[in-house]
Amino acid sequence: MKFRNSRLALACTLAMTLSAHALPFGKKDDNATVKVEKSGALKGQSTLALGAFRVAFVTEDAAVSTSHGAFSNGGSAAKMSGQLAGIDHPTMQKIADEVYADFLKQAAAKGYNILDSTKVAAASAAYRDVAQTVNFADSRIGTLVIPTGQRSVAIAADDSGKDAKGSASLSVAFHNLGKQTAKSEANKAFPIAAKDIGAPVLGVTIVVNFASFKGTSSSFGSSKATIAPGATIDGGNKNELALFTSILAWDAKSCEYVGCMARVYLEGYIHSDAPIGKTSTYGKWGLGNSTSKSAVLEADPELYEKGVLDVTAQASGMLIDAMQKEK
Repeated sequence: MKFRNSRLALACTLAMTLSAHALPFGKKDDNATVKVEKSGALKGQSTLALGAFRVAFVTEDAAVSTSHGAFSNGGSAAKMSGQLAGIDHPTMQKIADEVYADFLKQAAAKGYNILDSTKVAAASAAYRDVAQTVNFADSRIGTLVIPTGQRSVAIAADDSGKDAKGSASLSVAFHNLGKQTAKSEANKAFPIAAKDIGAPVLGVTIVVNFASFKGTSSSFGSSKATIAPGATIDGGNKNELALFTSILAWDAKSCEYVGCMARVYLEGYIHSDAPIGKTSTYGKWGLGNSTSKSAVLEADPELYEKGVLDVTAQASGMLIDAMQKEK
């Protein structure tokens, strides 16, 4: 979902600037759980290999909501769009390197020996031959950043369009399911690489957002879409079946379809309301019962980094804890 230029809204309303208010370290929402599916590849394993590790930075996002009830004047629709400003690629790289280092540290504390992607490439031609993800590449989940000195490859649905948060139609649900079951070169190469090195190969994705976007609606009420600024880790929800923040694992027995690999993934989101910058919200306009707003969050790089590292550490810990229970 691409952010639309908010200048169109300026003709309709004046901008109002909002400041974040929080406790010194911010409050976290306890909306996240971890789900484990088909964990066979992880059973009894203490050595794991990294075939893909990437931190996806969301810089544009939106929540949409629709309502169709008889008592809502023929239905309603709402949309809240947002854009992140003030964070450059060097800042993203610094944060991604720190997230990677923390992930390795937490995994080691749980008894895992992690082989990095350079070791996988040295041991497996099948993995080495898969095209690398270009650093700072755009994807369905944001700007992909690879830890310094490492390599990563595309996971299924990386290049598909972004899913909007909020209510979704049946056709959208089937479209998202198609993303989840899509093939990729990684699905073919990772099982071969797992055989070559004698350990499961992981694809790790951490999705970092600059706010929590919510779209809510009811059959007989009005639609509502909101944004809560603050460092946020995005997981999947019932309307977003393509995996977001997750650890995926292939062993030598995994087939090339997405459904064959082990999946440890975040459901819901982790959000901190600690200030990370200043948010400007523009406009409220539309036809009939439809409304649309847009926001720009001008991030403070130091506050943004601190907030992101806080929530990513929590997310990594939850994923590794769930994975460790499958040993």
